[in-house]
Order: sequence, then structure tokens, then C-alpha cells
Amino acid sequence: MLNIKNKVLISLLIFLFSISIFAQRRGANHMFPHDSSGLKGPRGRWADSSNSMFERRKEKLEKLKVWRMVDYLNLSSQQSEKFFPKYHKYKEKLRNHHKNMESVILELDNKLRREEYDPDESDLNKYLNKLAQIRENRSKIKKEFLKNVDGILNTKQKMKLLIFEDKFKRQIMRELHRMRGKGKQPNLRR
Repeated sequence: MLNIKNKVLISLLIFLFSISIFAQRRGANHMFPHDSSGLKGPRGRWADSSNSMFERRKEKLEKLKVWRMVDYLNLSSQQSEKFFPKYHKYKEKLRNHHKNMESVILELDNKLRREEYDPDESDLNKYLNKLAQIRENRSKIKKEFLKNVDGILNTKQKMKLLIFEDKFKRQIMRELHRMRGKGKQPNLRR
């Protein structure tokens, strides 16, 4: 069970993070940054002014995540010193992996936007295979990381690590959903 201090900190950080999300969405279709309307998405003109604010909030959320991970995995200070450099390298690999996925999706999206593009089954299979390969690589990256933390984390900690990301994301999303409902502000008294 979270104590009051933890709940207040989580609520505050989630609130700050949610503000940046809303700021990113103003004035453009955030799902299609290269929309023909001339507006640009999160990486375009209108978001430039809020990038530093977004980065600061993203940093705070990452700090919260690390703090919650230490607590959830019950890491000692020696384990933390050895674990987090490996964890940060792992996250960098995942970011690069995500960029690869985005580039394939963007390539497909751009083709589908062209009127003259008439895909056939071989095109479908090509993109299915590309995306399947990227997902398989993600799984390999995760397995490699778990092998790299042998000797740092015990088996129970590694099992907790497997589910931590999803639990953390669900907690953040629940809090954002709760805050969005009926224009409520975060309840910092819980």
C-alpha cells in the first residue's frame, strides 16, 4: 500500500506529465504529424516552445519510475549502483528499436496516403514480416537484458521487473484518467 507521501508525489508528477500531454495536442492532429493540413504534430513547429517543458516533465516522470522501481524490486544501494547503468543501456536499445518501428509504420503510412499506391498481398506480407521481425528483436533485447542482470538481481526481482513496466504504466494511466474525468484536479490528500 502506498503511504501518503508516495501518493502525493505520484499524483503531482502525473499531473505535471498530463499537462505536457495536453500541451502537445493543441492545434494539430497528434496521430498523424505529417498531415496534409500543414499542421505539424508533436515534433513540429507548434511544439517547439513546449519541448523543454515536456523534457523536464518527462525527466521527472523517469525519476518517479526509478524511485518506484527501487521500491518495488526492493533494491539495495549496491544492487542499484550495478543495475541502473545496465537498465539505462537497455532503455536506449529499446528507444532505438522503437524508432525502427516508427520508421516502418511511417513508411507504410506514407505509401497508403498516395492515391496511386495499390498494395497487393506481397506488400502486405513484406510489412507483416518487417513488423514481426522488429517485435522479435524487442523480445531478444529483453531476454539479453535479463541475462545481463544475473548476479545483480535475484530470480524474484527479475520476475518483478518483467511486470513492473506494465504495472507502472497502468498506474499512471489510471491516475491520468481519474484526473481527466469531469475536469478534476489530482487529489493530493489521498
